[in-house]
Amino acid sequence: MNQLQRIIKATYGLSLMEARQLIIGVLLPRLFFGSIVWFTSKNAKTTGTWLEKLNNDAVRLITGMMRQTPILFLKKDGGLPTLTQYHVKLTHCYIHHRLAAHDSHPVK
Repeated sequence: MNQLQRIIKATYGLSLMEARQLIIGVLLPRLFFGSIVWFTSKNAKTTGTWLEKLNNDAVRLITGMMRQTPILFLKKDGGLPTLTQYHVKLTHCYIHHRLAAHDSHPVK
């Protein structure tokens, strides 16, 4: 996240649209690689809290809002799903992909 903060500055750097594309295209896939393994029901509360903090920081970078901005406005204007919702979507896509595979598929 610190690297993104250096790239995306209010006075110079990437535009807000480019920042959004960078976060969606790079940060989220890297963050959720293997999330089916490490995001379990046992650690869902602590991991969910950590993901919400990360989501708030990402939305602040995308929108350019300051840290004093209430989280309610961040969620409303951010344009990103919550990261817990994103994880559930990825998990459902993975399960659907596995169930739809042919019986002769080597992984099935």
